[in-house]
Amino acid sequence: MPRRSRLLGSGRELQHREARRDQPHGRVHGSRRSVHRVHDDHGRLLRDNVYGTIDEDVWRRDFTVNALYYNALKLMEQWANSLNERDDAAAYGRDSAVVKRSFEAGFWNEERKCLYDVLTPTGPDSKLRPNQLFAVSLPFPLLAPAKRVAVVRAAEAALLTPLGLRTLAPGDPGYLPHYRGGVVERDSAYHQGAVWPWLLGPFIRAYLRAFGNSAANVAHCRSLLRGLEDHLADACLGTISEIFEAEPPYRPVGAPAQAWSVAEMLHLLRVDLATAQQTAELPLSRSGAKTSELSSGAAR
Repeated sequence: MPRRSRLLGSGRELQHREARRDQPHGRVHGSRRSVHRVHDDHGRLLRDNVYGTIDEDVWRRDFTVNALYYNALKLMEQWANSLNERDDAAAYGRDSAVVKRSFEAGFWNEERKCLYDVLTPTGPDSKLRPNQLFAVSLPFPLLAPAKRVAVVRAAEAALLTPLGLRTLAPGDPGYLPHYRGGVVERDSAYHQGAVWPWLLGPFIRAYLRAFGNSAANVAHCRSLLRGLEDHLADACLGTISEIFEAEPPYRPVGAPAQAWSVAEMLHLLRVDLATAQQTAELPLSRSGAKTSELSSGAAR
């Protein structure tokens, strides 16, 4: 990783070396809904972003990018130490310390006891979204222990549902509880409240990092998958939908069989909860049949 690739420093801003304005870019959790969809003469999609301009999109990416970048720096520090590259390890350690210090100072919302959604030139955006879980769920958390607990509790109270996490907290002016209508209406709800089942992965990892791998905590996290177990007999049988509507009865919508939904649940069962189970010495599933059903049914 080039040393000049530092993203977040003492100024608490992303330092963008180069931005090609003609590049297509994907959707991220956004807060402003405006349509910028561009096709070429052959009908191929060049840009599909209902959340604003490229400049606006850059500001929304900084949270997740910096959580990932901090973890990359910590890994580089470890690898450099393992190769006896002490000077490089020390440099990566200094860089990661700067990122962690400025991240917490910039993103912590003391009033709501959670993290801001984004930092912009006009000030922080206090929308409550699941992105903030990445500051806790990754192997090297960016927050002090008490703040990790606060972030998980905030997400648990406002975003957690029986089938995944909402992409925006109810009560926010932009919250859309239903996924219906034409393309623009559906796309607008995609990140404005719709429940994503794969977000149970970051939530459970954050929960265990915040509260520990006790028998009670592992059992609680395992119970959070029961709604998706029941969903295997709903919609497209034996698999997991892409998203759900944000309010009961949590109607399955979007793709009826979504790879990232299935993959995250299998990873939780076979890696995260299985590892935590070994620490807690607790039977993982509520019934052997159910665990087998979720693993093998989703795999199909």
